[in-house]
Amino acid sequence: MRFNALLGGAVTDVAVRIYGEDLAELRRLAEAIHDAVHRQPGAADVRVLAPPDVPLAMVKPRALDAASLGLTAQEVLDALDAVKTGVEVGST
Repeated sequence: MRFNALLGGAVTDVAVRIYGEDLAELRRLAEAIHDAVHRQPGAADVRVLAPPDVPLAMVKPRALDAASLGLTAQEVLDALDAVKTGVEVGST
């Protein structure tokens, strides 16, 4: 199981991933796949592992607006990344 997680990012022996922009449609497809797989002989612990229906935000810095504030587009993205994931400031 650990090898599966390291290799493919899944913590299961079999995983189905679907991608798209319409979250409601993705949820409907996931439930349909769940139902189809769950009916197969030997299938056990069939689950839909999906985050809540929350869309991702795409950030495209406006270079001129950033420059008017004395920033580069990369500095804006770096600040956003720091808010989203944190920044290591030191270790002991």
